[in-house]
Amino acid sequence: MTSIQIGPTGRITSGRWTGQTIKIEDDSSETGGYYLYIGPDQLGVQGGDFWVEADDLEATFQRFGWEVEWSEGAGS
Repeated sequence: MTSIQIGPTGRITSGRWTGQTIKIEDDSSETGGYYLYIGPDQLGVQGGDFWVEADDLEATFQRFGWEVEWSEGAGS
């Protein structure tokens, strides 16, 4: 499984929404979870956004089969 990084933008290289961008925003102090923003792919197809509980973030990556290539220089 890919490492999960909060903040930087990545490109989904495997799993649901392959080719689209992903960005995770930490909102745990307000809502107890994370917002996941799925951006357009190279053809402009949008994925949308959704919220997951903090404890479910890793399970969400597994469920969607995501492998992500994060932006160069992004930290864990």
